[in-house]
Amino acid sequence: MPDPTPMSDDEFRQLVRRTLGAPGRAMTDTYILDGTIPIQEPDLRTWARWFKTKDRQVAETWVTPHVRVSTIFLGLDHALGQEGPVLFETMVFGGPCDGDAARYRTWGQAEHGHQACVDRVQAALETRRRAGGGSAGGAGG
Repeated sequence: MPDPTPMSDDEFRQLVRRTLGAPGRAMTDTYILDGTIPIQEPDLRTWARWFKTKDRQVAETWVTPHVRVSTIFLGLDHALGQEGPVLFETMVFGGPCDGDAARYRTWGQAEHGHQACVDRVQAALETRRRAGGGSAGGAGG
């Protein structure tokens, strides 16, 4: 899944090739942010320059030293036939909820979803701790 860390030039070129070559992907599936508002960007070069240089992080929470919840702006519509673009994603890295993900249409929904995910991860870690399942903050499941 996408990570907001800077990409190398090779990684960036691969992303653009995948975007151009994706079946059914129209150039209007690309978006940039104006503050927290997604704006359609049909020009792939403009989108690519923006995507490579901008911070797409909505929120990041380290629940423990080994469990992170990250929410980012994807820049590509992931609606898959649904009405309206789906442009944000929250993902859990580590812990009992490792790999859990959710997607959203707006920055506000992404912020709310991020906090809800953090709350779920904290509850799962607490449940694990109470059940005697070892370190609550351990990596993996």
